[in-house]
Amino acid sequence: PKPAAVIVGGVIWGLWHAPLTVSGHNFGTEYPGFPFVGIALMCVLCIVMNAFLTLLTERTGTIYPASFAHMVNNNCSPFILLTTLTLEGTMEKISSFSNVKLFLIEISVLSVTGIVSFILLIKKPRKALENSK
Repeated sequence: PKPAAVIVGGVIWGLWHAPLTVSGHNFGTEYPGFPFVGIALMCVLCIVMNAFLTLLTERTGTIYPASFAHMVNNNCSPFILLTTLTLEGTMEKISSFSNVKLFLIEISVLSVTGIVSFILLIKKPRKALENSK
């Protein structure tokens, strides 16, 4: 079923990133629970992204929009995160954050997108509901 596929696929995708997390690429190495907390956070992020990218692929019928969204996430999410949080004094606060805290901010925003995508993904389209009557 789709929900299980999204969750299992996201966990696999998160574990795929584990070597980078262990080397300190995603969150650094100076946080409590290193590296296990980072690996768990990466799995959660990947489940959220998997829901969104799966929805995008199913709704468009092609992998290209999801591939582009993945590229934007990989290359632009720190820039987007920092530019959306440019209230006065925020940059000083952000510079004092650890990578894990920045990730938690990012994942909270992405979680809303992932949850909405997950709901839309498992929801039956109206035409399917009307045809089943």
